[in-house]
Amino acid sequence: LIGVDRVEVGAAGAVVGLAVTQSGSADLVRLYDGASQVVTVDDVGKVGIGSAIPDGTLTIHGASGGNPGVILRRNTGGGDIASIQWASNSANFAMINYRDAAPHGLQFYSGGTADSNLSMIIRLNGNVGIGTNVPQAKLHVYDGSAAVYSKLESTNGSATFDLRQTNKYGSVNWYYQGTHKWLFGQVNQEDDISLYQPSGVSVGTPYRIIFKNDGKIG
Repeated sequence: LIGVDRVEVGAAGAVVGLAVTQSGSADLVRLYDGASQVVTVDDVGKVGIGSAIPDGTLTIHGASGGNPGVILRRNTGGGDIASIQWASNSANFAMINYRDAAPHGLQFYSGGTADSNLSMIIRLNGNVGIGTNVPQAKLHVYDGSAAVYSKLESTNGSATFDLRQTNKYGSVNWYYQGTHKWLFGQVNQEDDISLYQPSGVSVGTPYRIIFKNDGKIG
């Protein structure tokens, strides 16, 4: 059909509304906006939006000077808003989900998509939880069944761990059953490093070892 402004296909029951058969190697479908090819379905089923030659199952190519984007929208808020899943015909492997109900945030599932497979969450305040869906700090790592182990490793260069605070000090803190037991770092004395015992000290100073900025140790 050439020069037709509108084409409608009506179907009912089990009748296919529109079938396109391509026996050769050309594209199955091409949609144009004027002279611009905006949607393509090639002969193996790859779909291109803004791409005449899709190189993936779905290829989205933004207009010149623009960024391509995908929006997953739900009509109402509350509960699970939208998700992306990785699965085979027999199992679910992973999922990224945004939830607008407790625990609110962007959720990452691995090893499956059940509640028990929730591995990491980014809450609305930016706190990141690994092993916990209620992180109490910018990074909160929790394992209720085993020791929590973190590793910094570099093959060719140095592995570093930075504690930075623009106007004050940084420290490493140890807690036991919710009680702050030890601190290593800067405590008020911003130029010194100390091993500090903030609780359980009835007599004497809580500073156990201090490394002064002039090299003296006390």
